[in-house]
Order: sequence, then C-alpha cells, then structure tokens
Amino acid sequence: MCKGKQQVFIGTSGYSYGHWKGTFYPDNMKGEQMLPFYASKFNSVEINSTFYHMPRSATVEKWLDCSPDDFVFSLKAPKTITHIKRLSDVEEVVNRFYEAASVLAHKLGVVLYQLPPSLKKDLTLLEGFLKLLDRKPGKKAVELRHVSWVGDDVFELLKQHNVAFVVSHGDNYPLVTTPTADFMYVRLHGYPELYRSSYSVDELQTWANLIRTWLEQDKMVYVYFNNDAEGHAVKNALALKSLI
Repeated sequence: MCKGKQQVFIGTSGYSYGHWKGTFYPDNMKGEQMLPFYASKFNSVEINSTFYHMPRSATVEKWLDCSPDDFVFSLKAPKTITHIKRLSDVEEVVNRFYEAASVLAHKLGVVLYQLPPSLKKDLTLLEGFLKLLDRKPGKKAVELRHVSWVGDDVFELLKQHNVAFVVSHGDNYPLVTTPTADFMYVRLHGYPELYRSSYSVDELQTWANLIRTWLEQDKMVYVYFNNDAEGHAVKNALALKSLI
C-alpha cells in the first residue's frame, strides 16, 4: 500500500458468504462477526445487496459500526436503475439511493452502475444519465458490458463527467483499461469460468503492475474480486495486496 493517504482499495464483491467459512472465516463464525473480521484484512468491500434492494438505515449504520474509520464501501446501484428502467426516467430512484447511501459519509467509496449486456451503445441515453449523476456527490463508475460501448466517443463522454469505465475481467466482457476518471475501478470476475476461476500468481502480478502504472499517474485504484466460489476471491485479494 502507498504511504499516507490510501490510494489503493482492494477487496471482494460481497463479504457475507457462508461457504467462506473454513477457507477465510473461522468455521464457527456468526454472520454479524463477518464484517469486522473481513475489515481486519481488507480496506474496502463492494456491496452487492444494494443491487437488489435499497439499503436500510439500520443496515448502513451497522456497516459503519463494524468497520474502521478508514474503511471504504463501494455500492452497486439498484437494478431498478440499470436493468429495469435501463437509465431512463430514474431520477426519483437515484435520489432515494443517494439519500440512503449518504449515511456512509466519508466511508462511501464508489457507486457502481452495472449495465446489462443487452443494453447497447446509446450516447444520448448515457449523456442524460451522466448529467443526472453530476448532481450527486462522490465517485461513480459504469460497467458497460456490451462491446458496442467500447470507443473513443464513449471514453470522451465519460471523461467529461469524471466517471470511470469499469475495468471488467471475465468471459465475454469487453476488457477496457482506458482511464476516463481520476480513479480506476476494477472488477475481476474470474476467467475462464465466470465467478469460479482463481487467478494465478502470474496473472495477479500482471494486474499489480498495471495498478502501479495507474498509481504513478496519481489515480486512486479500487479493485474487487467477484470470483467467490471456494473462497478464491479472498485468496486472490490477499495475494494481490502482497504484490502492491
């Protein structure tokens, strides 16, 4: 890790996995003990439950109470925004989500907008959505899963709004490492088996080298492993930490 202010945030996509007991968590660990244990090993987590429902205030307050002051939560935006309404007519939902997320205060890292693979490039749609996000605080990243989004016109639009094009590694996802914001957001889903494959030491070293390049460009870097099967995510995240 860099000295001084944290510049690299490494963790996993989610932390409350029963099948991690025995591989990461102690066998007898209770659910409410998982976050404090996790936060003793990592400085950030990507919360996926917010994709399915709005976070309750009581839940967010528990996150705050169970993590160190310098711990960071990145939140996946509700699927109502990205998958149901598909970025159209979403102001009310976005407002409610940011109101709920605001409880995190300085512990809020990045809000992730994961778009469905079926949503093809639509610059007018994206620009309207980005203008809405301009009115919201904090960092934002978009995971654009259809290959049609890969292009200089999209990169330039995201740069204008300081929104990161997610570096997404996994089967059938376009892998883009072009910086479009003052930070980088990386999601490692596992390859060749999505969510199941572990990354080798050589693969992790390649990612570590890339992260160092971004750090040299004065960019903050957020990295989350989403290959939760058999505890690969935590093992890979710990290994990557040791390489930075």
